[in-house]
Formats: sequence, structure tokens, C-alpha cells
Amino acid sequence: MLQRIRGVSEKEVEMEFRDIVAASMADKAVKTSMEEFEPLVLETMLLFFYLLLLVVLMLLQLRYLFMPLMAVFIAWKFGVSGEITYLPKWHAGVVVLWCCSSAFIFKPLHGLGDLWDG
Repeated sequence: MLQRIRGVSEKEVEMEFRDIVAASMADKAVKTSMEEFEPLVLETMLLFFYLLLLVVLMLLQLRYLFMPLMAVFIAWKFGVSGEITYLPKWHAGVVVLWCCSSAFIFKPLHGLGDLWDG
């Protein structure tokens, strides 16, 4: 059929067919080597997104853990009366740093946490 359409000899058609078969075999060899990496790529992507999900969930739940913990440490330091007897500068710096960093970390996530709070 190809001879009639293109007007070429049978020998030329056979050579072209062999070229197509050789190219097909080479293509199959390349796909086979790529198929070896597909599970590795899939596992790497799953691990990445799993860890990303864990980090997001951890950040959403840490505010519920660290805010009461901060209150406990302040109550432990100052007592329940609220009278300050002695407060070193380093302790005041730690308290201010803790409050600022927790506000910086947890405030942007507050809107996300409301989605899961019900």
C-alpha cells in the first residue's frame, strides 16, 4: 500500500520500516529505565507532602499547648498574687521574646485554626 501511495520501491519501504522498528525499540528501552524511578519519585513526593501536612498541623495545635504553658510559667514566677518581688532583666527579655514570637507565629494561623475548631 505504501509503495503505491508514495511511489517507492519495496526495498525503500523495508528500510523505512526497520528504522521505525529500531526507533520504537529504543523508545521502549528509555521508558523502561524511567519506569524504575517512578516509585522513587512518588514516594519522595508523598513524604514531602506528608511532612508539610504534619508541620501545618503541628503549628495549628502548638498555640493550644504553648499559651497555657506560658501562663503556668508566669504564674510560677510571679505567684497568684501578682506582686513582683524580683525580676531579672534576662527573664523579662525571655518573656517579651516569647510573647512576640508566639504572636508572630500563631496569629497568621489563627484563621486556619478556626476552620478545624468547628
